[in-house]
Amino acid sequence: METDEDLPTYDPLSYVAKRERYRLRSAQKAVHLIPLLVLLCAIILWFFSAPTPPSSQKA
Repeated sequence: METDEDLPTYDPLSYVAKRERYRLRSAQKAVHLIPLLVLLCAIILWFFSAPTPPSSQKA
């Protein structure tokens, strides 16, 4: 019994394969942005932080 419903084959030149490669490439680039984002947040927090004045306690 031979059927015409064979499993699909992977074609590296297909539209789906190109989309998948683009998605993987963009994900790899996005990983490198995470440390820069963390550093930027740390700089912003440090820049806008203000030291608290010493409290004078009268007893």
